[in-house]
Amino acid sequence: MNPTKLPSNRELAWGTICVMRRLGRPALIYEINDQLAQFLHVPSSIRRIRHGRGPEFEFDYRAEWIRTNLKNLDAIYNSSRGEWTLTRAGRALRTGTELYRKLVQKYGHPPFPIDRGPNGGPRKRKHKCLKSLRNADSTSFKTICRKFLTKSGFQKINITGTAYGSAFGGTAIFSRNGILVSIRCQRSVRIVDSIEIVNFRKAMAGRSEKGLLITTSSFTESARKEATRIGALEIVLIDGIKLCNILKKMNIQI
Repeated sequence: MNPTKLPSNRELAWGTICVMRRLGRPALIYEINDQLAQFLHVPSSIRRIRHGRGPEFEFDYRAEWIRTNLKNLDAIYNSSRGEWTLTRAGRALRTGTELYRKLVQKYGHPPFPIDRGPNGGPRKRKHKCLKSLRNADSTSFKTICRKFLTKSGFQKINITGTAYGSAFGGTAIFSRNGILVSIRCQRSVRIVDSIEIVNFRKAMAGRSEKGLLITTSSFTESARKEATRIGALEIVLIDGIKLCNILKKMNIQI
C-alpha cells in the first residue's frame, strides 16, 4: 500500500478479513478500524482525512461501507451489541471456497496471503503462542516476562506485584544506558487504549525516565500516538504478536 494515500477497496476488504481472523473473536468497530489501519500501515495523517464536509473520517467511512459489502457476501455479520464477527464461511475461507470466489469476483485477488495452509503455517503458530501466553497462570507469565527482560538487557528487575487484573508492574535498569524503566506486563485480550497509556505515565512520573508496556493483546492507534507524544515520558509498546516473535528469536519456551 502507498502510505501517502488511502488504501483501495481491495486492500480494505481483504484486510478486514485478515484482521478479524487475527482477532479471533467478536470486535467493535473502533477495534477493527484500528487493527485494519495498523495492518495496512495507514499513517494517522491519512486517517484524519475527512469524508466530504462532514465530521466522519474517509478511512472509517469506507471501512464501514466495506463491512456492509462483506456482510452482504456472508463473510461477516454484526450482532445487536454492535460487535462484528466472522461467519462460518468467513472462518473457513480458503482458496477455492465459494466465498473466496465471490470475494475475488468483487475485489480481485488478495494483495497479501490469506490462506492459513493445511497445517496453519506461521500464523497458526503465532496464534498458538498468544493463546499460551493468555492462558498462562500468573507465575508462569511472570517467569516468561522476567526471561524476556533479562535477555533484552535489563538488570535489577524489581517486580512489585499485581498492578491490576492479570498484570504486574515493576522497575528495571536498562544496562546499555543505565536508565530506570517502569514496566507493566499484562495478559489480556482487550485492546489497550490511550487512557491506559496516560494512567501508566502518571504512575511512573517522578519514579523513572521511561516506560515499557507489554500486552498479549494489541494497541489502538491513539494509544501508540500517546506513547510517543512529544514532551511526555516515552513509553515503549510491545503487543502480543511482537512479543511472540521476540520470544521465538530468544528461544524462550512458553
